[in-house]
Amino acid sequence: MIRILLALLLVGLVSSQSDTCRYWCKTNKDQAYCCDRGDNYPPPTVHPGECPPVRPECPTTRIGAPRFCPHDGACVYSSKCCYDVCLEHHVCKPSQNVPISFPETPVTYVEEGGGTVY
Repeated sequence: MIRILLALLLVGLVSSQSDTCRYWCKTNKDQAYCCDRGDNYPPPTVHPGECPPVRPECPTTRIGAPRFCPHDGACVYSSKCCYDVCLEHHVCKPSQNVPISFPETPVTYVEEGGGTVY
């Protein structure tokens, strides 16, 4: 009887989390988890580049607090929202392999003295 009650309680907890979670992310092992920390996030967007490789080991020290995120839109534009195996959550990390784009036409600048600089 106690086992049945515990099982029902567990199912209730899992379903209530599913109902309140706005963002689901995947770990590096492709397992889904709720990555919504209850913050007000900007709309989801995809930033250019890729996440850095997964660390083989966790650092003993860290510079600055990590910025938790559910998607790239919660990070600055030069960062991606990537899974961190040490924190077991998605955090903003600097983008890698960002494609470089150049304007299709040259940009013309006009100086005050009337000369044109390209």
